[in-house]
Amino acid sequence: MIGMLAALALASGTPGQVARWEMPPEIYAAIDEAGESPDLATLRALLARIDAEAERCERIEADKTVCEEPFNLSAALSGEALLDAEQVGARYERAIAVAEAKHGPVAETPIHLHRTYGLYLARIGRAKAAEDRLRLVVERSAGLDAMIEMSALGHLAVLMLGLGRLDEAEAYLAPVLAFIADGEWRQNPFAISVRSTEAALAAARGDHDEAASLYADTCVAMYRTMGETWGVATCSLAWGQSLIEIGDLERAEGVLRIATDAHDELMGPEHVNSLLARAQAARVLSLRGKEAEADELFARNRALLASAPQSFPAELRTLLYRLDAAPLVREQRALPLARSLLMSAQQAALEAMAMTGAADALARRSLESARPAFLLRVEASWRLANR
Repeated sequence: MIGMLAALALASGTPGQVARWEMPPEIYAAIDEAGESPDLATLRALLARIDAEAERCERIEADKTVCEEPFNLSAALSGEALLDAEQVGARYERAIAVAEAKHGPVAETPIHLHRTYGLYLARIGRAKAAEDRLRLVVERSAGLDAMIEMSALGHLAVLMLGLGRLDEAEAYLAPVLAFIADGEWRQNPFAISVRSTEAALAAARGDHDEAASLYADTCVAMYRTMGETWGVATCSLAWGQSLIEIGDLERAEGVLRIATDAHDELMGPEHVNSLLARAQAARVLSLRGKEAEADELFARNRALLASAPQSFPAELRTLLYRLDAAPLVREQRALPLARSLLMSAQQAALEAMAMTGAADALARRSLESARPAFLLRVEASWRLANR
């Protein structure tokens, strides 16, 4: 993510432009110091410094295009720092307006901003807005930059995966797979990420053996090429989930322990991916009979979820509470405990959502209406397991 910030900073300069405002060198030093995957506190501190520079530039300069660099950096950082969605949107719209005024709409910097804003919208669950934004990137980058076009198509495939629109995901992914077909993909970071999406599509279609195999190859290649990064951490999380699905619980435990530690170190314990990794690690520990250790991880998640910011996606909060519920114990032939845990977990989810804003309203209604279906699913699973 910090590498992307540096790219935006370089793209923002205008040689020969006379300006009274300049970015202090210590800001660049802070970006370098933050590293590739800073924790949340570091991100917020860096954002505050960049916002202060953006305000200073606006006060000094009549020509706002001079302020493009802090505007771009502020937009990119705001989404990562878990600000309110409206605050993030305002920063992106400001940055995009200035970038398009300076470079025109079909240029690298505004297209890159549209792309990163689209990814943010997808992450907070605003799927239609994200799809529209990423389609715009594909349209404007066609014939201009093949890599940007392929990247946007890949992100659209990921978005369709998240919506369960698997045929559309496969259609978006097909030209990207063809684009990387030539050459050795294991040394190419972009190609590795595409293979990771291919693995996710296999998992979504229920081919967990294929998914586990693809993730094993992809995650190892990612680590050898990139080192310990957030991408490797999230790949390991998906790999561990696939291993659970094929019943390789011992291997899944090892992979998910690594994924959990990596997420905590690289992203901080309250990041959504850190919470998901911890929940999945607890899940496999529970399935292996290590209940005390699983309960400790779930308890930590519950404490963090209670104070999760409003921009934390509601559907992910629901998922985390459901993981801390009946599916973890139904395999142990304990239906009464399963039902009790599920109801308690859902009640906790509803109480947490009641403390947040309107963004959670849909997820809250869905959880309330679906509770009977959840209970029936647990009972059905239990009865099938005991036939």
